[in-house]
Amino acid sequence: MPSLKQIKLIAAGGLGNQLFQYAAARSIALRADAELAIDTRHYASQAQDGPMRFCIDTYPIQARIVGYPAGLWGPNSIVRRVTRRLITERPGRKYVEPRLGFCDSALSIRNSMIISGWFHSEKYFVEHADLIRKELDLGMLASRQVEGNRTELDGMISVHVRRGDYLSLKEFQMKDPHAYYSRAMRYMKSQFPDARFVIFSDDVTWCRKQPLFERCEFFESLLPSDHRYDLYAMSQCSHHIVANSSFSWWGAWWNWRPDKIVIAPEYWFGEKSSRDFDIVPDHWIVM
Repeated sequence: MPSLKQIKLIAAGGLGNQLFQYAAARSIALRADAELAIDTRHYASQAQDGPMRFCIDTYPIQARIVGYPAGLWGPNSIVRRVTRRLITERPGRKYVEPRLGFCDSALSIRNSMIISGWFHSEKYFVEHADLIRKELDLGMLASRQVEGNRTELDGMISVHVRRGDYLSLKEFQMKDPHAYYSRAMRYMKSQFPDARFVIFSDDVTWCRKQPLFERCEFFESLLPSDHRYDLYAMSQCSHHIVANSSFSWWGAWWNWRPDKIVIAPEYWFGEKSSRDFDIVPDHWIVM
C-alpha cells in the first residue's frame, strides 16, 4: 500500500531555487517514506513564459503538483488563508528552514509535514544524489541546437556572471567580482594552459564590453525567457567558475565528470562566507 504520509513543499523562487527545494524535499520524503507534493501558490500570478515561473514539473520529477484555481479558492483568497491558518497549516504541521545554510533538523523529519525554505546545500540530499541527478534530467528538454553544441562545449570552462536583479539587491552582490573572476581564470589557466572560457550571463551585452572577458566566447541564449536550456548547456562544459547563484551552482553540480574543477566565490552574499553556509560542496575550490 502507498504511504499515507505526505511531505508538502511550498516552492518559491526561480529555477535554481526550485531545484534546491525539490532535491531537499525529495530526500526528506524518501527518508520519511512519504509522498511528495509541491505547492505552487507563489506562482499563481507569474507569467507562464517568464523567468520566475514554476517549471521543474517539466523534468521527470517524482512529486504531485498542487495547483490553484482562480476566484474564491485562489491561493491568496481569504477562504484559502483562513483554512490554512485554522486547519491545514497549523504551526505544528509546518517546518520552516530556520536560517540560510544547512540545518540538520530537516533530516529528522519523519511525519507528514509542510516545509518551506531555500535549502541551499548539497547536505540536504547528498545521500540520494544519484537519484536526484536522474530525476532532474537537465538534458531531457535540450533543443537540437544545444545538443549540436555538446561537442563544442566539452572541454570548455563555463564562467557564469549573474547581474539582472542582483544589481538592485545589495545583500546579494558578490564581493569584488572583478578580482574573483580574475583569480579564478588565472587558476584555470595554470591547470589547463589551453583553457577556453565560455561566458554564461543574463547580461551578455555587458560582459562583451569587459576587458577581462575579451578573449572569451559567449553563450547566446536560445530562449532568453527560459533558462532551462542555458543550464543544460552550462552543465556540458568540463569545468566551471560559478557566480554566487543557485543557477550556476546547479550547472556545475549536474556535470557528471569525476575530475571536474569547480571554483566558487569565497563570499556568497557580501561578507557572508560560502563555507559557513555549507552552500559550496567541500570538494569545490573557493576563492
